[in-house]
Amino acid sequence: MERCPICRGRIVPEAQCGRCGADLTLPLQAETEAIKLIQKALCCIEEDDFHSAEQLLKQSLLLKSDPLPQALLMFARAHVQGIYRCQISQKQPFPPK
Repeated sequence: MERCPICRGRIVPEAQCGRCGADLTLPLQAETEAIKLIQKALCCIEEDDFHSAEQLLKQSLLLKSDPLPQALLMFARAHVQGIYRCQISQKQPFPPK
């Protein structure tokens, strides 16, 4: 977080806005947790666990809206849908020639 969500003032190292005095402890904790969830989702993607990655990215986006987890979520969903389609097509017999 670079700016205070209330007054848009620059954030100082403390968890309090230097301009309006707002306590930023909870928003900073939410941002930190969102980053941890993204990191866990990336590990899941690396291990081809796209279902878990999708859930982690959804949780991250609930805490903080950001383009990176949005793009990763679209990637994970596309991969899950692709695997699902592939599994369905493998179960169906091929049409006769």
